[in-house]
Amino acid sequence: MKMKFFFTKPFLLILFLILPATKLFADGFVWKNLLTAASFQPVFINDTAAVHQLVLSKQEIKIDVFPGYAAVRIEMLFINSTDKNIDLSVGFPLCNADSNSKTDCRNLYWVRLSISGALAIAPQLSYSNDSSNQMLFNTKNQKLNWQYWNIHFQPGATQMVLNYGIKTSDVQLQTNAKPIEGNGFQFSFLPDNFWNSKNCEKKIWLRMNGGLLTADIMGLRPDSTFLAGNSIVYGDLSNEKNDLIFWYRKTSDFKTSSVSWEMKYAKLKSWVVNEKIIATLTSFSASDWEGKKFEKQQSDVAKVKWLNWAIGGMLVLIAAGLVFL
Repeated sequence: MKMKFFFTKPFLLILFLILPATKLFADGFVWKNLLTAASFQPVFINDTAAVHQLVLSKQEIKIDVFPGYAAVRIEMLFINSTDKNIDLSVGFPLCNADSNSKTDCRNLYWVRLSISGALAIAPQLSYSNDSSNQMLFNTKNQKLNWQYWNIHFQPGATQMVLNYGIKTSDVQLQTNAKPIEGNGFQFSFLPDNFWNSKNCEKKIWLRMNGGLLTADIMGLRPDSTFLAGNSIVYGDLSNEKNDLIFWYRKTSDFKTSSVSWEMKYAKLKSWVVNEKIIATLTSFSASDWEGKKFEKQQSDVAKVKWLNWAIGGMLVLIAAGLVFL
């Protein structure tokens, strides 16, 4: 059977459309290298009816944020309301296939999917420039490379856990003055227009690591939705339609070779989140997109250090003078 792929066709697509050199717009800003995702979008046009029989009832996202990268865990609960299995292929495009290389568009790292508690597995690969595979297209008739899984939704509930690493470094916020370098990413929940998910519970947890604190977050969207502590941010976005944009200060470069993704995923799995933690958090917002507040803080710290150094020097001179009196 000849397979045709469209963004509006129902094949469960964990569509992390990674755009490594594309400019994106948020609140009038122009971004460069801000990785984004439009997750779990139907693809196979002949699966439309089957997908509409699945109810997406829950999305819980836990993200460990590090200097230069983030480890992501997405728990999804699907309900098959029929008395029959629903078989679908699930995946996401690697990059535009116009490139001559199969590996130069990798922006997600160590992608793994676990279904109903089974062992997490890597996706299969399908390259549109391979003669052994059918050509895969989107609505613009671009050839795409794909990572995908074959999923069997049994009657009742099916829980899926998706893990991946994502690069957050080398992001630039273009301003009228000058480009601002930092770390950031964009996250999209599963869209209501493709899934029966209007009443879906959508919660997200972010945990700062590697010396980072919530004070290092320069920008966070949407506004007035989050709670936070010293290193944890929480948001219930069940009624939110906009994407999440997370922007934090740059501290070091990202080296994929030094990251143990399996260990990162294990820590995310063991991270217990509950109402007790939420009770300790307070309202949180971050709108210092250009980092002016942080620059002022750094300047104030430098002034205090210089003042302490000057006072210390004066005290040494006074003490030395008293010795020779």
